[in-house]
Amino acid sequence: MIAICSQVDAEAHGSQTSNQSCVTVRRYAGMALTNLTFGDSNNKALLCSLQPFMIALVAQLSSPSEDLRQELFDGLLSGAI
Repeated sequence: MIAICSQVDAEAHGSQTSNQSCVTVRRYAGMALTNLTFGDSNNKALLCSLQPFMIALVAQLSSPSEDLRQELFDGLLSGAI
């Protein structure tokens, strides 16, 4: 559900939004997903199987928010590489 909320927010407001509320929601969603997938390869695999979410996640890496990019990369993507 958290992944879908993040995906829908990105689709509704775009990956380039500088709206602080959107950025905050995405950062907190990233933190929650990091906690849910840390050390759990099954949860990480499930999250990675959600193609629309992964597309939205990758698009958010071009966000103007350094904090969001850092959270997404360090939290979610670093363990997937």
